[in-house]
Amino acid sequence: CCHRDYVAADAADADDDAKDALDSPSWLRAFQRKNNQTNNNFAFVWLDYCGNFIGRGSRLKHVDVKKLFHHHMLSSPCLFALTTAQRGSINVYPYANIDQVINIVQSIGSESGWSVKVIGVVCYENVN
Repeated sequence: CCHRDYVAADAADADDDAKDALDSPSWLRAFQRKNNQTNNNFAFVWLDYCGNFIGRGSRLKHVDVKKLFHHHMLSSPCLFALTTAQRGSINVYPYANIDQVINIVQSIGSESGWSVKVIGVVCYENVN
């Protein structure tokens, strides 16, 4: 399921959720309404962020991840994939950005009682 599906489902009754708009993205509110009486959680999540996950501009991306973990929207086990870009990152050592992303996701997960294990990392570079 794509968060765009929830955004479309949420558009019809956006007025009901106006007070929560700053606290929760629309796809989260729609998911919560849909699953209010059931225990259907995501078994697979892929957050495809085109930009960097580290730094000042990534705060809302972290909020998305926190909402998924803190609101128990993930099944156990769950395959959680995250796509980011290293462009513009300051790496103290090669691929430091990857280590930082992993640490952030593991930290967010552990705050909600999850054990986040890395099963793989794929990295590529554009060569002109």
